[in-house]
Amino acid sequence: MFWKPFRFEGKIYDLRHLHPRKITYVHEAQGGKPEARYNVNLTYGLHCFTHKEEENEKPDEALLYSDDRETRVFDFNRWHLSYELPAIIESLLKRKCYQTQRRNFLTVGMLDQDGNAVIQYEVYFRVTNSPKGDAIDLFVETGYLRDKPAQGNFRHHNKPVGFAVILKKTRERLPIPLQK
Repeated sequence: MFWKPFRFEGKIYDLRHLHPRKITYVHEAQGGKPEARYNVNLTYGLHCFTHKEEENEKPDEALLYSDDRETRVFDFNRWHLSYELPAIIESLLKRKCYQTQRRNFLTVGMLDQDGNAVIQYEVYFRVTNSPKGDAIDLFVETGYLRDKPAQGNFRHHNKPVGFAVILKKTRERLPIPLQK
């Protein structure tokens, strides 16, 4: 999905940083195992810069943004934070990843908010084999500020799983057991 820029009150909110692209992850040779290269088709979802309409929320119609499946409310804070997503995704080999109960994955980015405080930015993603079989598809489902402990379906006692393991098992079509 190539996201159209969002326009509100005469201002344009660019979304090109969330356009699909190809990325290659290189897992360095270790312990006698050879280097592994993974070609990945990277896409970002609507939830990365929008939020679900709250029960009592009556958003301005001009704030609504749609894809081919749903309409949500443009979220200025999520949009601002989404500029961190490409760097977070590119660095997944160096980050802790956690499998959720929904069988997607989570990583938490620690971001410095203008030198005031460090915030936790939850990023949820799915990894599957490309239907064409020549690459792996990585879909970034959402990214948002963690403002409550253990928000969503993540549980603190899940053990991390390396992103290289996620890529390897996905390519080999092997299950990734939930690490508790």
